[in-house]
Amino acid sequence: MDDVIKFGKRSQNFFELSPFYFCTFVIDRKKWRTLIHYWVASYFKNSNEMREIIRNLDTPDRALRVGSKHGLESFSQIDSKEIIHAMQERFNQNDSLRSILLSTGLSYLEYDGPGFLADENRYGRLLMKMREIYAAE
Repeated sequence: MDDVIKFGKRSQNFFELSPFYFCTFVIDRKKWRTLIHYWVASYFKNSNEMREIIRNLDTPDRALRVGSKHGLESFSQIDSKEIIHAMQERFNQNDSLRSILLSTGLSYLEYDGPGFLADENRYGRLLMKMREIYAAE
């Protein structure tokens, strides 16, 4: 491990890796503004209306507020496969974002943002795994 890169707050370097960073990607022919938008919407599998409302909100913070108002209490309620799938699509569809991830080298990525993703550095660990895969390509 070279060093530690803390990221996740708008004021920090590598904020582009944050799930709150606006970097669109498409899943099932629908455009998503951020990972947070997609993840919150994925909680509402049985309500296309709610998914569309969340998808069209202007900020990830608003998406989180609406999701929590309608029953999303924790990201542990969201299927891990949905989390990983959205991350893969976001990086596969955005070469510049993938380059930023690869530019972190062997550094330990520590997510320093809000919420469940900071617990046990869940999001940072997923990013490091994705970085390994991209570096091997």
